Amino acid sequence: MRTRRELERLWAERVLTARLSYYLATLQLKQVLSEQEKSPPPELDRRKAIRNARQDESAAQNEYMRSVKIFSDLVLYGKLPEQRLKVLRP
Repeated sequence: MRTRRELERLWAERVLTARLSYYLATLQLKQVLSEQEKSPPPELDRRKAIRNARQDESAAQNEYMRSVKIFSDLVLYGKLPEQRLKVLRP
């Protein structure tokens, strides 16, 4: 079992990693949208590229928010990630 301090460091790193992933996904979406304006590809390809980029951004945002929630619960309330998962399970 890890100490609370070790868990805090681990989840702080996970938050930073998730934040970076979200940032990169947001940049990718902006790039896809920008490319569409410059030289639009066929309609179907354009919609697929935008949909994929938005899904990637959304997934990255969800992971970032999940990581922040776990980290916040750990630091502010002393809830260990395992305790939090037990509450979420039926």
